[in-house]
Amino acid sequence: DLPKPFRDRTSQMYSFFLQRSKTLHVADGILVNSFKEIEAGPIRALREEGRCECLRWLEKQVPNSVLYVSFGSGGTLSQDQFNELALGLELSGKKFLWVVRAPSESQNSVHLGCESDNPLRFLPERFIERTKGKEHGLVAPSWAPQVQVLSHNVTGGFLTHFGWNSTLESIVNGVPLIAWPLYAEQGMNAVMLTNDLKVALRPKDNEKGLVEREQVAKVIRRLMEDQEGREIGERMQNSKNAAAETQQEEGSSTKTLIQLGVYLLVMILIPMEKPTHIVIVPSPGFSHLLSLIEFSKRLIHHSNGLQVTCMIPTLDSPSEPSQAILQTLPSTIHSIFLPSIHFNKETQTPIAVQVQLAVTHSLPFIREALKTISLSSRLVAMFADMFASDALICAKELNLLSFVYFPSSAMTLSFCFYLPKLDQTFPSEFKDLTEPIEIPGCVPIYGKDLPKPVQDRTGQMYEFFLKRCKQLHETDGVLVNSFKGIEEGPIRALVEEGNGYPNVYPIGPIMQTGLGNLRNGSESLRWLENQVPNSVLYVSFGSGGTLSKDQLNELAFGLELSGEKFLWVVRAPSESANSSYLNSQSDDSLRFLPEGFIERTKEEQGLVVPSWAPQVQVLAHKATGGFLTHCGWNSTLESIMNGVPLIVWPLFAEQRMNAVTLTDDLKVALRPKANENGLVGREEVAKVVRKLIKGEEGREIGGRMQKLKNAAAEALEEEGSSTKTLIQFADNLIGN
Repeated sequence: DLPKPFRDRTSQMYSFFLQRSKTLHVADGILVNSFKEIEAGPIRALREEGRCECLRWLEKQVPNSVLYVSFGSGGTLSQDQFNELALGLELSGKKFLWVVRAPSESQNSVHLGCESDNPLRFLPERFIERTKGKEHGLVAPSWAPQVQVLSHNVTGGFLTHFGWNSTLESIVNGVPLIAWPLYAEQGMNAVMLTNDLKVALRPKDNEKGLVEREQVAKVIRRLMEDQEGREIGERMQNSKNAAAETQQEEGSSTKTLIQLGVYLLVMILIPMEKPTHIVIVPSPGFSHLLSLIEFSKRLIHHSNGLQVTCMIPTLDSPSEPSQAILQTLPSTIHSIFLPSIHFNKETQTPIAVQVQLAVTHSLPFIREALKTISLSSRLVAMFADMFASDALICAKELNLLSFVYFPSSAMTLSFCFYLPKLDQTFPSEFKDLTEPIEIPGCVPIYGKDLPKPVQDRTGQMYEFFLKRCKQLHETDGVLVNSFKGIEEGPIRALVEEGNGYPNVYPIGPIMQTGLGNLRNGSESLRWLENQVPNSVLYVSFGSGGTLSKDQLNELAFGLELSGEKFLWVVRAPSESANSSYLNSQSDDSLRFLPEGFIERTKEEQGLVVPSWAPQVQVLAHKATGGFLTHCGWNSTLESIMNGVPLIVWPLFAEQRMNAVTLTDDLKVALRPKANENGLVGREEVAKVVRKLIKGEEGREIGGRMQKLKNAAAEALEEEGSSTKTLIQFADNLIGN
């Protein structure tokens, strides 16, 4: 009638059941689903204090006479060492209580759950009979109630493996020690207890690493009967008293634990008392950082008590403009430059790929920073631009809301959502398609005008870009830097119910409100003051765009040939159109201009400034009548906000798509034509500049641009579409 597993002792079931029965002995306690009224006998037997043979045997011994021997819940000895220990205990002549485990060549085999044998059968022949008959010792297989044994008044020493739990239990009960470390940190514990606290002895092993029986007997006698053992016992009593003091009401450990408890109580029960916090992560590059900073300022303005931390991944070292803009932040926005990521210059990794990999390699730093912020704030969300979207992995790990801030146009966003479908639909290169592509809500666009990363579908850039587009679908929402007044079709398609997209929030235009303090731009503004209204063409390719040497020359000659006034921000030429995207240039860019160009134009026609000008102020100036631009979206919005008509000269990224929007859809820009070599000649430059500044077509473009300026202003009014969208978003975020 015993349980079925016991009926066949040769079976696997019996072996497993026996192992589970043994593990009951190492538990801190057992809760049994029964009660006294129906099982009085078994329950009385289970709870009887004298039920353990070990404790009954201890009751018969005199105080401080017994050496307790145990190697914890997992320690084992080799067969040879097992024998030497047994014979040493016998040879010592001292009383002992030994918890015996089956020997093994692995010192922690029981810790790993490997013991199943009866350990007593490995003892030297007739060992038990010789020691038991003389009341010399008691051998307990596998387990003994260690806490009760160490607290018993007859226990005068403890031969231990020096696991920290066993060490503390001995100190709390004032029991001196013999150190026999086996694995893990036990050797370090032994050194501290023997050399520092001097409350333990350590037997010496021979040249084979074996502690011989004579050495075992010797060290036991030293501990249990010599003056040295008595001195160790006194020092252990001091340690016992110190341990007791730490547990008292004013003790160090009690006070520390109380402080921790209060801290946890505050953290768990009063989370709403902490400020609401969000984190923003831009990809490396000034323009993306700038747009996210401006978005954060706007979000804070429409929320109550929101805190922002900007974590900035960097390639090599932070740029001067990036460091400068962070000096102007309000107290509610904090910034952290993450450790710089470096790439081997010889690998020729494209900048667009480096930017994304820098974020991926920064994930460990982002995780640590998030943990730190969450200790003192109610962290609710992370915002990353599209090329930093790997950072949102960390947000998901902490159950934060994850949003992409999309600093480009709604048309570009619509394309990004649509790209995974295009990837499955067309096997060829997009640039080879003869018909324009129909992106939801957008004007048709030819493949050659799609963003640069998708122009080569076999390249690493395409692989990364497609991955980012797919990640958009996994977010809690996308905030796009656009508004209905300029992109009604794309926005309608993006917010349409049932399209399978996450929530899209059109909150633009978001743009810088002034950076005159970054560098000295007064020369440009002083020169503009001397010009007549709407007479100057401002020429700039943004914070990162560059032209080839040949194109730089043609542009220079074309500006001169046009006869129109110009203010030109010149960068040193490069065969890579985005070579200045990450780093400001150190070359004197003016030395690359055609010989005599500055001298011929500076008196009556134009001003050339190296590398940088205060663009916001320039575009807002009444003298500025046109803007020749690379069509970066920040620059595009700045021009729209100021009603400045455009000449579009796209270079990289999504700038060709922006150019299509501005020329074919909104009709607020002209686009010069390149020749068969891809070069825009000087005559074409001069022709398009004259058309914009003096021609009838330019005046019509200016009229349409004024309407867009008014639409942008309306979107930002208190009841404007973008303001209302952002306020609703902020309310939902704070209440999350």
